[in-house]
Amino acid sequence: MQTELTDGWGLTTNGTHLIASDSSNVLTFMKPGGYTTVKQIEVTFEGDPVIHLNELEWVDGYIFANIYKKECIAKIDPANGNVVGWVLLSGLTEKTLGKENTDWNKVMNGIAVIPEEEDTMYVTGKFWPTLYKLLLKPVGNWDALGGPSEIQVMCMVDPKNARF
Repeated sequence: MQTELTDGWGLTTNGTHLIASDSSNVLTFMKPGGYTTVKQIEVTFEGDPVIHLNELEWVDGYIFANIYKKECIAKIDPANGNVVGWVLLSGLTEKTLGKENTDWNKVMNGIAVIPEEEDTMYVTGKFWPTLYKLLLKPVGNWDALGGPSEIQVMCMVDPKNARF
């Protein structure tokens, strides 16, 4: 595991610490003010690293992280780094920008939650003209979504082939 934050991709707070991402699968918890690292956790799904953690949001004791260039948001247990759920948004970029979008920079990249709006998440992207309001509905198990291997294909980037 890395020992220092190398780049700033996403930032949230749990009320005590700042939590930052840097494109790797590591989340860094820091003391506000001095930015001293308190701890780091490695984010994994089914034992595999989840890289390109981008925009972060703290919601009801979990960290939600958008996966850069994927239409997926991981729900992460901050105690151990395990992904315990996914928000799957397949087709949202095409719906927003059309099939002809080839601009690598026009990607899903915004997560917001208003505490009073239970089970609601707002998402948008870089240079998107639209903000979407989503009502989150849990699915009973991974198999209903095609199983863990299908989710890995949809939502994860192979660290050996990672490019921005």
